[in-house]
Amino acid sequence: MAERLRVLVVDDEEGIRLGVARVLEKFVASFPDIAAEISYEVETVATGEIAVERLREAPPDMMLLDLKLPGIGGLDVLREARALEPPVLTVMVSAYASVTTAVEATRGGTFDFLPKPFTPNEIKAVVRRATRDLVLSRQAKKLAAEQRRTRFELIRVLVHELKAPLGAVEGYLASILDGVVSDEETLRSEERRVGKEGRSRWS
Repeated sequence: MAERLRVLVVDDEEGIRLGVARVLEKFVASFPDIAAEISYEVETVATGEIAVERLREAPPDMMLLDLKLPGIGGLDVLREARALEPPVLTVMVSAYASVTTAVEATRGGTFDFLPKPFTPNEIKAVVRRATRDLVLSRQAKKLAAEQRRTRFELIRVLVHELKAPLGAVEGYLASILDGVVSDEETLRSEERRVGKEGRSRWS
């Protein structure tokens, strides 16, 4: 399955933005075990404000997000990304992440961290891990949807196939009940007739 994922790179350093874009636009992640081959379309922005606009207008599949940004910070952008449906898979990029910040970002839904400075191979490795997680998640959702459709179709077919025999059984039961009612009415009528004849004999 060949697929192209959209990646948003959010960093205030132009060199980082250009370097990541150059690496990822030539990178193809291949996953033979899950029959997937993924390439990347990269967009770069320099501020959290622009990143939030992009998230609201056309959410990417994945985001590489700098923690320290002018204006809206990385954690605020992360919250916007996680509030979407589906949430945007996010890798946090930073040279200044403290333990507290890392914990907060992890709780906020960060998939992974990429510490600065990083090499092209490190970029590829973290994006590959994120891509695998994303593809597997989508395949699982697709499988679940197919299973729901299959169950619905099975129920629909069963209802259709059982309609005729159930109708026949219903008719047969109705005729039996009609017969029982008729027999009871006949019996009551006969009892009334015999009773009247008996009374007339003794009167």
